[in-house]
Amino acid sequence: MASHDKYETEQIGLWFTIEINQEEHVAFISMKALDEHFEAEQKCISPLTAYKRHRKCIHSVAKRKVIDGSTKQIVLRVSDFDSCA
Repeated sequence: MASHDKYETEQIGLWFTIEINQEEHVAFISMKALDEHFEAEQKCISPLTAYKRHRKCIHSVAKRKVIDGSTKQIVLRVSDFDSCA
């Protein structure tokens, strides 16, 4: 089964906090994003391990969303990582 078939929604994932401009923000990255963009399932690593390995990219995308006007609760989906290699 392909990972995109496994998650019908992007409501399963990891919550984390990030400090941006001296303010704490709550962020969520979907399991679908971890699997499809960071290949967590194919590499047989846990979502937390995938997050830790790719924290720099994930935090960069979260910061960009805040700069673009997101509220203090940031949601990161597969489409948010198109610019992150």
